[in-house]
Amino acid sequence: MKHPPFTPFTFSTSSLLYSPQTAFTSQLLTGLCSLGECGAGLRSGLRNDAPDPAISMRQQFRLSEVGLEDFAFMLLSSIINHLEADGHAAEHAHWWEMALGSAELTLMHLKLSRWQGEECVVVARELAAWKATTPVTSDRDAALRLKASVERVRRVAESFSDQTLQVLPDHSKKLGAALNVAEHAAQVYCEGEIRASLVFQLAKLCSLLLKQLEAVLGGDGFDVLVSGAVAGKLVEVDRISPESLEGSHEDTVLLVKSADGDEEVGAAGGSVKGVVLCQELPHLSHLGVRARQEHVVFVTSTNEAQTATIRSLAGEWVTLQAGPSGVTVQAAERPAVASTVAEASSSKVAGAETSKPAAEAGVVNKLPAGTVLRLEDTGVAEGGAKAAYCGQLLRLAAASRTDAAGELARFEAPAGVCVPFGAMEAALEDAGVKERFAELIKVAESASLEGGALDEVCGELRSVVAALRVPQGVCDAVVAQLPESTESVIVRSSANVEDLQGMSGAGLYDSIPGIDPRNAQEFGAAVAEVWASLYTRRGVLSRRAAAVPQSSASMAVVVQVLLKPDVSFVLHTVSPVDGDATRLYAEVAVGLGETLASGTRGSPWRMSVSKEVPDDVVTLGFANFSEQLVGLPGGRGVQTRRVDYSSQVSNAAMWAAVQGQPRNGECTSQAGCGAWEGGARARGLRSDLLTPQPLTLQKQARAKLGNQLAAVGSFLEEQLGEAQDVEGVCINGTLHVVQTRPQPI
Repeated sequence: MKHPPFTPFTFSTSSLLYSPQTAFTSQLLTGLCSLGECGAGLRSGLRNDAPDPAISMRQQFRLSEVGLEDFAFMLLSSIINHLEADGHAAEHAHWWEMALGSAELTLMHLKLSRWQGEECVVVARELAAWKATTPVTSDRDAALRLKASVERVRRVAESFSDQTLQVLPDHSKKLGAALNVAEHAAQVYCEGEIRASLVFQLAKLCSLLLKQLEAVLGGDGFDVLVSGAVAGKLVEVDRISPESLEGSHEDTVLLVKSADGDEEVGAAGGSVKGVVLCQELPHLSHLGVRARQEHVVFVTSTNEAQTATIRSLAGEWVTLQAGPSGVTVQAAERPAVASTVAEASSSKVAGAETSKPAAEAGVVNKLPAGTVLRLEDTGVAEGGAKAAYCGQLLRLAAASRTDAAGELARFEAPAGVCVPFGAMEAALEDAGVKERFAELIKVAESASLEGGALDEVCGELRSVVAALRVPQGVCDAVVAQLPESTESVIVRSSANVEDLQGMSGAGLYDSIPGIDPRNAQEFGAAVAEVWASLYTRRGVLSRRAAAVPQSSASMAVVVQVLLKPDVSFVLHTVSPVDGDATRLYAEVAVGLGETLASGTRGSPWRMSVSKEVPDDVVTLGFANFSEQLVGLPGGRGVQTRRVDYSSQVSNAAMWAAVQGQPRNGECTSQAGCGAWEGGARARGLRSDLLTPQPLTLQKQARAKLGNQLAAVGSFLEEQLGEAQDVEGVCINGTLHVVQTRPQPI
């Protein structure tokens, strides 16, 4: 019987001499691997060997496969018990080898179960690579890199649990009632399915690994996005929304299950003083930037034991203190809270301020219908702060290429144009819906959150605006002013209520990449969609929270050449956690930058870089986003693509290697493709996953990029006269800055 090869588990024979317990654990691992090989054979038989009429044989294969998975569950339980019994795990390389080998094999078992097969293959490959490299106990970067991959493994387990709890409860309840099953038994069915699966053992293994990694790294399990000290009633919610605290007016600290990056903390009410989010989140994501601007203390924690302890305080008055020295969440009596927080605030930790600058909508100069401006000629009044900054970036990019700026400070900026203020209003007039639009704006000013009134008016506003047509003359003028070589553009918002001091509006309004500017219908629809994003629910609530009238909001549109980056970055020129003006903080992700800006599950590469001392680049974390966002071939639209951070050779070389045709000796190390040589194709590992990731594999690559970011960030800060929040990409080693705005301090 032919079947797909199952990953062989290899380990150092010297580790068997460590103790009888180690030898027994290795035997369990060998058994787990053998079960995988049997399971792969049975899976192949289910697909190929048994003809359709042989229903009995197919059923026997299926039952055998289920039995093998149950046996694998038992073996994993024994392995984890033995790993937990080793009281000095972090001191011995054999422990890490056994633990990582167990996780690797479990992932391959899950692949056979058809759960996120491609993700299981890729992350198992990462574990195999890190297992063969520098021990985590002697290299901080190695520990951080492994931590990123283990967190990615845990997401596989969590997604299974989330999907099970989303799909099965209603069905199990109905089926239980129909079969007269006790109500309690029907209610716990889903939990039982999760706890009886290999995913449950994988989650336990991840918790064990992360606990040991925290001990190696000396961390407390928290990640501080916004520092400070606050107090309030601890309230547990699934997500941040205006309904989270409906009817509550007392100071609150939220314990939040998940976030997607679209949330507006202020929209939940001014009583929110602090947030503890139970998932990872890029510091410079839109949600992180908004929280910093609103001076809401914000931390994340993915440590289950830690969040369980915090959850036990729900409903009580607590203090949340977060800073470079760590995070504490403690119960407190109301009289004692004020003095505790006052003392903590007196330390002037960055972000502890409680006052928020008033926000005002920018002045608008509406231009005649059909006007299209070069970005270099666009002012704030004509196209909004974003368009004006983009035009200024083009001038600064030219200045950076002079000898005075220095080699490292050189950067490029994408060419583009602006469809200015007044274009949307002209389109409303042409469509004959201007009066209806004005009526809806009045309703939106005071529409209630209750009963769906606000959702209804926002939906109607967006429908009216999204249906508008952009004149052919505007489309022609845009194409005429873009470079002739332009294949694809990104259509971006530039409102008079974003990128302002006291109101960044980060991520509130839409950007649409991968648009053909020569296709008038496609381009016009994208422009109208950006206009319509001014009236999303979160946009309307954001302006309410800032006391900005809905009628004051206007939207222009920036059209820029779409870049095809190797990596994207966001940086703050002043460290956002401790306020150190001598260091900048940067986050980097492979592919397009939307991955960083949104609340996509996962973490970026994180760096703290000195603006004064060359090569002082400290890696704070490694990337583990499961997917990158890339442009489609030909530049039309975008797609997601799986990322393997352990890949260290080119696509062509790797693909030759897995076909048994190594090129010039490439890809022969155990840490690289040799770890799984010959099996990638059979395991479903596509060649486009194998792009090298030097930022994960090479310290010098991180240092080089960090030095470039420091030079460009310092140059922009000096030229613009204040701390900057900068977004950009890197293409073939050259930085391209696509946006800069004042950094919320």
